[in-house]
Amino acid sequence: MDASATQPRSPTNVLLSIRGRITARTGVIAACSILPFCLSHASEGRYALAAMDLLAALIFGGNAWALIVRDRPILPYPVLVAALSLAVLGSVHFLGGAALHWAFPATMFFYMVLPRKHADGACSLFLLTAAGLAYFHLGLATCLRFAVAAGLTLLLLNVVIGLLDELQQRLVDQSLTDPLTGALNRRGLDNALRQLTDQANPAQQAVLLSFDVDHFKAINDRLGHAEGDDVLRRVANMAKAHLRAGDQLYRVGGEEFVLVLSNISPGDAQGLAEDLRTRIATAAILPHGAVTVSVGVSAWQPGLTPDRWLRAVDAAMYQAKQAGRNCVVVAEP
Repeated sequence: MDASATQPRSPTNVLLSIRGRITARTGVIAACSILPFCLSHASEGRYALAAMDLLAALIFGGNAWALIVRDRPILPYPVLVAALSLAVLGSVHFLGGAALHWAFPATMFFYMVLPRKHADGACSLFLLTAAGLAYFHLGLATCLRFAVAAGLTLLLLNVVIGLLDELQQRLVDQSLTDPLTGALNRRGLDNALRQLTDQANPAQQAVLLSFDVDHFKAINDRLGHAEGDDVLRRVANMAKAHLRAGDQLYRVGGEEFVLVLSNISPGDAQGLAEDLRTRIATAAILPHGAVTVSVGVSAWQPGLTPDRWLRAVDAAMYQAKQAGRNCVVVAEP
């Protein structure tokens, strides 16, 4: 099992992480852009359209102010999307083709503030309604041209956001993965333990296994760092072979690894640790001489913080070292 497969995945829309900044800046621009149209509509007697534009300007301006000052919007993002949709559709209804082009920046805004699946649905409904208004006011030819342009816009937005999501996930993978062994790194372990201890309950059984390659410095000194790196890769691959669904392997030091086991009893975890130790000791990792590991085991208990849990399993692993190495020690409750 590849350890990278257990890493947390990024959001389905990378833009959601900065939607507050996007909404604040867009809100200022939208409010400043809409107000002149509001005055123009009022001066020409289109009071319903002027009132609708004024309401949209107030909503976007008010949310921008709230995001800048308080770092949270007055209205939820779906309400903003609904307000923008009504403003654009109302303009198309009253003005016809003169307002149809506003549908495209509105569509982009949807993807900036909504999860991708929700944005797809909202945009599809919005653009279908706009196309229906275009057909009603401007005829079939304009409706078809608008529908094709709108469809291409949705396709391009999904392609771009998909690429951004993929690039973000690659960065997440690189930041959490040890490049030598493919195991997750210490940052990934810290994240996982925080999540696990925050959500854990007395009915949940989770166990840490900490294991360290015995006499690793001697291996490096005798055979060289390239051979030492190969030993670490092979030990990590053997540990990955023991991973079950939901388990994770981390490299936390030069030759030290931690296995996070979920939904397992302490007794079963100890058996797994013994099996791993035996398999490594009997494997032909080096052409001359065995490679062994010392293993500590610590079961989670209510009230344990990540630091205390790690200290407990490290202490058990060092007891295994002091007991002669190539053995398993279970931490005291």
